[in-house]
Amino acid sequence: MSLAVCHLKKINGKGLGGVRNHMMRTGKSRTNEDISAELRGNNSFIERDAAHLEKRISKRIKSLNIEHVRKDAVRLVDVVCGSSYEGMAALTKEKQDAYFNACVKFFKKKFGAENFLYACVHRDEEYTAADGSKKVTPHLHFGFIPACVDEKGKAHLSAKTILTRASLRNLQENFYEQVAKQFGFEKSDDKKSSKRGHIETADWKDAVKETDVLIRKLDDHIDKKWGGLSNDRVIDKNGFALLNQMLGKSRTDAAELVIERKRADAAEYRARNLEYELDREQDSNRCLRRKLS
Repeated sequence: MSLAVCHLKKINGKGLGGVRNHMMRTGKSRTNEDISAELRGNNSFIERDAAHLEKRISKRIKSLNIEHVRKDAVRLVDVVCGSSYEGMAALTKEKQDAYFNACVKFFKKKFGAENFLYACVHRDEEYTAADGSKKVTPHLHFGFIPACVDEKGKAHLSAKTILTRASLRNLQENFYEQVAKQFGFEKSDDKKSSKRGHIETADWKDAVKETDVLIRKLDDHIDKKWGGLSNDRVIDKNGFALLNQMLGKSRTDAAELVIERKRADAAEYRARNLEYELDREQDSNRCLRRKLS
């Protein structure tokens, strides 16, 4: 079984235009190379699209009589729902639509129908798999305004109040029990997710692409005989070690290994850089002491 995906992202005022363009597919994306213009007609909306997003958010805030809204305040929360390619491919289009409709119903009830902004189903983000085939993973974007009311009945715009650690854990639990479970999806491992931490979409896509490249290189090497692999320079030592870890793992788990290696490499680089800076400071101090003496 595949894991259900339910990821929330906070957006402030500066990011609203980009979100609107992404949802409505206006113009060419500068950050997502997977979007295919030819498949754009497969996209759809559930109840509301993201047109005039900024004006609708401002109108909603005004209707709540919120006196002061900080410039950097979170004005929108975007929820992405779906699963892996394998998980979504196991469902017919009718089942996929039923899943997305169930997600919309769940989140409207959770965060308030009055705060609901859009529900966009994207079926135009196409990637090239390790075997060279083109694949699309349908997913849903659900947007809402993080508005809440305090004990005195006063309205606030506060994602921090609504999306606490405890409430997010509860949200994931309820989402699985009330929605994902009904469509045969598996529950994610909370301990594993907490340890791994959040992975930005761009970083994840880069890791998946790197995984596919490594797998294709491995296939090429096998074609040229396994014995020549260790002396070949196309895959370096780190890549070869990573491939050994990938054996028997799913594409998603393999990509997570790539992410872990990237983070380890970054941590090692920071440590070396810090060590270098300390050495420079010590040398500088020694020179200063010589001059003073």
